[in-house]
Parts: sequence; C-alpha cells; structure tokens
Amino acid sequence: MDINNELHKILQSVNNHINKEYIEVEHLGILSGLSGAALFQFYYSAYTNDNSDNTTGIDIIGYCIQKINNGYGYPTYCGGIAGFTWMLQHLSEQNLIDLKGINLKDFEPYLYNCMLEDIKIANYDYLHGATGYALYFLERFKVSDSVNDHFYKSYIIDFIHFLEENSVVHNGGIIWLTKDHDNKGGQNYNLGLAHGVASIIGILLRLSGFEDFKEKSEKLLKKAVTALIKQMNDIALSDSYFASLVPFGSADYSKNSRLAWCYGDLGIGLQLLYYSKIINDKNLNLQAKSVLKHCASRRSYDKTLILDATVCHGAFGVALMFNNAFRNTLDLTFLEARDYWLRFGIQLWENKDKITEVHSVAFGDDKISVLNGMAGIGLAIISCISDLNQWESSLMLHQYE
Repeated sequence: MDINNELHKILQSVNNHINKEYIEVEHLGILSGLSGAALFQFYYSAYTNDNSDNTTGIDIIGYCIQKINNGYGYPTYCGGIAGFTWMLQHLSEQNLIDLKGINLKDFEPYLYNCMLEDIKIANYDYLHGATGYALYFLERFKVSDSVNDHFYKSYIIDFIHFLEENSVVHNGGIIWLTKDHDNKGGQNYNLGLAHGVASIIGILLRLSGFEDFKEKSEKLLKKAVTALIKQMNDIALSDSYFASLVPFGSADYSKNSRLAWCYGDLGIGLQLLYYSKIINDKNLNLQAKSVLKHCASRRSYDKTLILDATVCHGAFGVALMFNNAFRNTLDLTFLEARDYWLRFGIQLWENKDKITEVHSVAFGDDKISVLNGMAGIGLAIISCISDLNQWESSLMLHQYE
C-alpha cells in the first residue's frame, strides 16, 4: 500500500464531500459543526497551495453568520458560537483569513454570560461547558490590547477562580467532580480529555504560560497532576494505566479505558508529557512516555475498542495523537504507531459505506465534523504528512520545546 497516495485520495474525497454537503449541517461549532469544515478547507488550501479551496471556507463562514443573523444561538465551543469565534480567531492568527468586517466582540458578552451560567452549575466540561468558553477567551487575550481589552483577563480570572472553588482535595492533590450520567445522584472523577481532568490540565498548561495567570495556574496544575498520577492502575492487572471514570468514594469501577482522543491513556499521557517538559521533570517525562509506549503496543480490538476512522475515538484520531507524541519526543516508537493507525484508518475509510452498525463509521448526521466526521479525518491526515498542525490546539494538542 502506498500510504501517501491513499491519504491524498482521502483528502480529495473529504474536500469534495464538504463542498457538496456543508449546507445540510445545523450547528456551527469547531468540533461538531460547520466551523470544523471551514477549518479543513483553509488548511487543505494551505496544504495544496491552491486558493480555490478557500472559496468554500469563506462560503461556510458566510453561511454561519447568516444562521446567527437568523436567530441561531447555541453557544458552546464544541457545537456552537464559541467554537465558531475560536475558529475565526485561529484562522486570523495563522494569516489564513482577514477578520475585517467581523467584530468578534459582538458575540463576547453573550459567551461570557454562558460561561457564568455553566460556572453556577459547576459545569467545567471542555466541549460543552465553561472550559470551552475559557479557551476562546484565552485566544482573544493572546492578541488583545491590555488597555482596551482588559475584560479578557477578567473573564479568565473568573474561570480560574471557578476551578479553585470547585476543586475537591483528594489523593494529596485536587480533582473536579461531575454528576453521574445515570442520574443516580453520585459523582464521578472524569479523567478524560473530552470532558474531564485531562482537559483542565490542558488549559491550565496554556494559562501558566502567561504572567497574569501563571501563579494560580501552576498551583492548580501541580495539585491536579499529583492526584491524577495517584490514580494510575497497576498495568500488570489492567489493559490501561487510567480508567475513564472513577465513581467518587467507590472502588467498584472498570479500570480499563479505550484507546482514543476522548478518553483514556493517550490524552492523559500527552498532557502529562507536556507538563513534564514545561517543568523539566525527567521522572514525570519518563512516566508519561511509559504510558504512551504502552498505548503504542495496544492493537487488537479488545485492547483498543477501535471500530471507526474518526478523530474522537477512531483510527485517524489515534494516528494524530501518536504523531503529536513523536513531534514532542522524536521517539520512533510513536512514528511506527502512527503509521500503523494510518494504514488501519485507510482500510476503515475504504469500507465506510459497507459498515453500518457503528454510527461514526457510517458518518451519520455528524458526517463532516471534526470529532465524528470527515473534516477531522482530513485535518488529522494533514497534520501527519505536513507541518500544518497548528489547528490541533482546538483539541488540546500542542508541541512544547
């Protein structure tokens, strides 16, 4: 199999599908909406050096604005307006669009109020809660005028204070709890990147890089990582180092987690790797690499639960994360794992119309999104075969020197 040739065919197919089908998409967000499709179009244009692909991206942005003018108001980062504004700011920073004529400040009082509402109910969720809004405001803070745009700093300080106030002392550190999904009244310690502590660590890592937020972020980071490390399984007795969810106060739970972006060792291991590099902790760095190398050894379905090609919990998402691990370590173990999952992703893509029992394989209602659809597959491929990887920050994936 000529991997590069097959990957280029997939990119062309993704481009064609988005051109034809974006008009059918309801939501605007970066990870499960139109903004992710636009993100792909601009990155694909940069990759091919063909500005004609920008046209669809520009059309999608115009369509999003039209929907907002017609009353669309869903706010979240994953599916709504916060993700749309994040995408616009990101593309502007990458010099892929000119924001002239679009005033992002028009959206921000509404998004700030939505963040406050989530803070009131202790919803720190990255995709659907306060952390997603904070991520957008951080993007704005990075390029803001400190005199005229001081409110971005205030917004982020409110978020950090929320994390402080809602943390729970546990295992010599701190954790954050979510309500049990089955509504039985219990609480869970969610370890994952999509909805749990790994994403909190991810945003705190970014906040700690700014002097205005450094002191408090570093304190929270140290305590959060301390508690997380103590949650590690004995790998001789489990398929994974970390569970997905830990019921608070209970020892009765599954220790295993899938191989994926959304949950499990890959997302956690990468955040620990980033943190180890920032604080120059060699022991933690070795520990994070051990977690990631164990991930690289997991291939069979019963060890991975991978049935689809998507970014959220599929083959191309796993390839993307191993590519990120390689960029951060230059360890060839991760390069080999990346190529394995790229090949597996190609096989799944070729059979996508034959497999119907798994929603995300068949590309249902979410078929051109980043998380569960074609835009994410295309962007993951671009990251793996080029240096155009800045978009990965939308998924809390980074590169640290």
